[in-house]
Amino acid sequence: MDLIIFKKKWFNAFVFYKNDKKQKFYFNIASPTKIKDKHIEYIDMDIDLVFSNDFKESEILDIEEFELHKKDYNYSDFFIKNSLEAIEQVKELKNNKNFWRLFK
Repeated sequence: MDLIIFKKKWFNAFVFYKNDKKQKFYFNIASPTKIKDKHIEYIDMDIDLVFSNDFKESEILDIEEFELHKKDYNYSDFFIKNSLEAIEQVKELKNNKNFWRLFK
């Protein structure tokens, strides 16, 4: 597995492999990452996006969980707005060749 964490983006990126071949790209919607005392800290916003290795298929996971939790845990408008914007940013990455070069 490869992992890219971002200090200013509302998502993290993972690549999963099987027999040394890329199987899927997985994006976790989360608050920007902070590194404190050699620990990674972020708030998981429940939502995940998964792309097939050829980017032809994608799926948004756990949006229902996000909807439930935003009420149950009283997510702020700031967290809701940034989480939903992050979904769109990840979708736009599909066409960003410079980003995908990080995984070669």
